[in-house]
Amino acid sequence: MRRISRAEFSSLQQLRRPRERRDQGRFIVPGRKCIEELLNSGRRPELALLVQDRAEEAAGCFGEDLLHELEAGDALLTLREHEAARLAEQPHPEGLLAVASLAGFQELGAFEELCGTAAAQEPPTLLLDGISDPGNMGGILRCALWFGMDRVLLHGETVDPWSPRLIRASMGALFHLTTLVEVEGPQVEALRASGHRLLALEAAGGETLADFEFLPGDVLVLGSESHGIRLPAEFVDRRIHVPGAGRAESLNVGHAFAACAWEIFRRGWWTVIH
Repeated sequence: MRRISRAEFSSLQQLRRPRERRDQGRFIVPGRKCIEELLNSGRRPELALLVQDRAEEAAGCFGEDLLHELEAGDALLTLREHEAARLAEQPHPEGLLAVASLAGFQELGAFEELCGTAAAQEPPTLLLDGISDPGNMGGILRCALWFGMDRVLLHGETVDPWSPRLIRASMGALFHLTTLVEVEGPQVEALRASGHRLLALEAAGGETLADFEFLPGDVLVLGSESHGIRLPAEFVDRRIHVPGAGRAESLNVGHAFAACAWEIFRRGWWTVIH
């Protein structure tokens, strides 16, 4: 175990930018829980980073065998707390970080499978359209996975899913998604052409959640709180909203999705599928 070099730290700092994450092909995993979820997904980190006094906690997180392997490969590095804070994008970091490769996750983009007949036997696919807040998107991914929705499409100016803040907000849920892929207009049209309905979850208008009948193969579309759904209106097949007392302007997009996901799950979706 050795101290991280200035050049290594500078290179890792650049991973705070989406373009640099793509160019380097790797990303930062902040904190013990997210690291554990990375390992639970069957992947292993390229680097382990820890504040000097967290060695015992690191052994409990990574496991002693993996930690020894990383150390033998010169991939176990120490850093100062303020350095960990900068990499984790968190004022008071836990003191444990990992660096992982994007390679395995880029293979999750099996979009063509969504257009096939098998996709019609699964829970709804989630399409995030221009959601820019990492906290909102991270919470949505965590909620989606909890209710069995493990296929996510990203459209428009949606926040990069591999930022430390978003990974932390999702509590590592995105490591367990089966599909996480960016799509553009023609691909969205291809989904509709293959029989998938696009359902826009909006603040108001359309059918109420309680009255709506979901079907296998549906694609649930969530937009940003500031701009709503930016997909062309003709792409949207149905519109639904979560009714309420109306004493606030609207629901947070993550909270609205949670209500919708629970309603789908409550109706016995798994009984229908399996």
